[in-house]
Amino acid sequence: MKLWKKLLSKIKKFDQFVVEQAKQDPNIQKYLTATIIRKVIYLPGKLLNLVVS
Repeated sequence: MKLWKKLLSKIKKFDQFVVEQAKQDPNIQKYLTATIIRKVIYLPGKLLNLVVS
């Protein structure tokens, strides 16, 4: 498992907000180009996993 980005937040935000924030990050965008997000796994305050193909 590789850690691409660590987002820190004091409050537990809504799922969609966290996903959009991650998609805007340049380090993550380079892995999302020409891919489709198949699944989003989000555990508030712990983990965001984007499954792509």
